[in-house]
Amino acid sequence: MTKKVTTKESAQEGAPVIIELCGQDHGGEKTQLCTEGLLVEQDGKAALLYQEIDPQERSATQVMMRLEKEGVMVMRGGEPFTSVFFREGKTCESEYTTAGQSLLLRMFPTQVRVERRGLSGHVHIVYQVTLGLLGTSAMETAMRTLDVRFRPVQERNEETPAGKKRALRRWQQKPGPQRKAQTHPEPEPPPLETGL
Repeated sequence: MTKKVTTKESAQEGAPVIIELCGQDHGGEKTQLCTEGLLVEQDGKAALLYQEIDPQERSATQVMMRLEKEGVMVMRGGEPFTSVFFREGKTCESEYTTAGQSLLLRMFPTQVRVERRGLSGHVHIVYQVTLGLLGTSAMETAMRTLDVRFRPVQERNEETPAGKKRALRRWQQKPGPQRKAQTHPEPEPPPLETGL
């Protein structure tokens, strides 16, 4: 099954997939996301398209994760637009402005592994991230791990809220005896007692 979506670049056709992301720093703090997205082929390379929802900001950000032979490119739309290329042993730097401050983001991946079989796959990235105010020596550095697993929507799709709704609609539309309404006769009222 393919689904058509429109991006700024062009219309994309892809296979609906469940995407599970788990980011963890080496202190044990985890960030998890389970969402539906698309697996598309672009220029002979696979890409995952999905939305990240920020519960505090209540906003959605479009994300494209390109799975390339040399590494993984992650592009996030919105303000600020960011792109990071995770290539094992290669530093990637980017600058962006938020809340009126210019920040430097530096990533150094020590492991980048991409496994894909058809519409299923796993991306595993271990990287050092350094973040600091541009023009100062104030920097914070931490090690992080990012695991991304994806599979076709039809496999275990009842695990997501959208999948549960679809499964319920399919079940409600099925013909058969389990869908017949149960009718029960009204109970007869008790006889009136007269104390005459």
